[in-house]
Amino acid sequence: MAAFLFLLCAAGCGRDNAPRARAFTGFTMGAAYTVKVAGALDAQASAALRGEIESILARVDGRMSTYKPDSELSRFNQHGNAAPFALSAETLAVFACALEISRQSGGAFDVTVGPLVNAYGFGPETPAAAPDAEALEELRARIGYRHLSIDAEAGTLAKDLAGLYCDLSAIAKGYAVDQVAGMLEAKGIGNYMIEVGGEVRARGQNERGVLWRIGIERPVAGARGVQRVVALDGLALATS
Repeated sequence: MAAFLFLLCAAGCGRDNAPRARAFTGFTMGAAYTVKVAGALDAQASAALRGEIESILARVDGRMSTYKPDSELSRFNQHGNAAPFALSAETLAVFACALEISRQSGGAFDVTVGPLVNAYGFGPETPAAAPDAEALEELRARIGYRHLSIDAEAGTLAKDLAGLYCDLSAIAKGYAVDQVAGMLEAKGIGNYMIEVGGEVRARGQNERGVLWRIGIERPVAGARGVQRVVALDGLALATS
């Protein structure tokens, strides 16, 4: 999925001597990320913070990526039978949350939709053409969150349908954002903005002393513009 957000500044409404934000950027989970922290950070503290941010994002990516063949998720997808498959407590927790959302939404949210995601070219695979009606019917037969079961005590996930393929892209990025936010808050940092592939969480104020303002891009091909601006404080926002 491609998600586009603009980070906006409120010109002329802050203190000229307010500390500038430190920005940490990079690439993770198939998308770009930006973490901004408003406040005084020296070079040593900034370098240490960058390392912790990258460590959290790399850990989540290494466990929940469909692009990495050796990730926990990829190995589960390659697991071809109904025998329980051991996963880390972190990955199991994300699956548990995903299944609860699936139940609450009546299946509108479903992480087993991976075969369709890949068939349309939104995953790690690049198909030659979009699936036809016959192919779609076959793919839909391999989808359904009710085919997954978690044994929290044993630390395992199991599937009772051959060919079941899970894609956590709709939840793993948001989970990673929350993990970075938790790390920042544990350090007493209360003014930050975190964005990973369109998943945003912000708290406090930016370097100008006003709330973080997130611009949602207008969905018009060939002409970039802002559709709406949303101020966030202690809130999260996701676009796709």
